[in-house]
Order: sequence, then structure tokens, then C-alpha cells
Amino acid sequence: MNNQNQSDQINSNKFCLDVSNKTEQLLVDRIRDCNDGWMKVNNTHREFRIGVQTNCNGEITKNHKNHLKTGDEIIAFFNKNNVEISLETINTEDEYSNQIKIENDIYDKLEKIILMKK
Repeated sequence: MNNQNQSDQINSNKFCLDVSNKTEQLLVDRIRDCNDGWMKVNNTHREFRIGVQTNCNGEITKNHKNHLKTGDEIIAFFNKNNVEISLETINTEDEYSNQIKIENDIYDKLEKIILMKK
């Protein structure tokens, strides 16, 4: 595929990357600013977690209201981009977070568009 066809294909994807809150900014920043982006789970999916972990004293602050708000913001970001995700809550003694799983091909399209805006 030549560069023009790749560019046309990337631009034909309708992603709304205008961020409207800190959660959306985290999602975009991790792709834009980190060499490896989101953690690659396997050959088909990537994942990203937003939440809290235990501190140096072994304590964890679980705020259910913030957790739900963050989850809603994650869902809203991907809904406005017509991207299907898997969102799960990780609730252990060491972590309380929202875990997003997304297919690699969709992630790659998002990454290309985000990096083009850099």
C-alpha cells in the first residue's frame, strides 16, 4: 500500500480526539507520549488501567464515586469514537481500577491519528 492510500485510509476513520476531561487526556497521552503505548496483552488486544494501587504502607484508597465517574468517561470517549471496548473493574487488595481492553487493529488506528496530531 502506498503512502497516499495509507493516509486516505487513516483519515477515513472517524475518531473524535478532542478531549473533554482528564480521563480522556490520560487515554490519549499514554498513546502519544509512551514508546510502547498501552500494554500489549497478546496478539489481538491491548489494555490500559486507570485507578489506584496500594501505597508504601500497604493502604489503598477506594473511592467508588470517582471509580464510576472514570468508567463513565472512558465509555463516553470510546462511544463518541464508535469503538467497542471491554471495561472491567479490577478490585483486589492491591488495586482498584477500570481496565479497558481494545482490539489491536482499532488501537493501531487510534495511535496513527493521535501521532499525526502530535
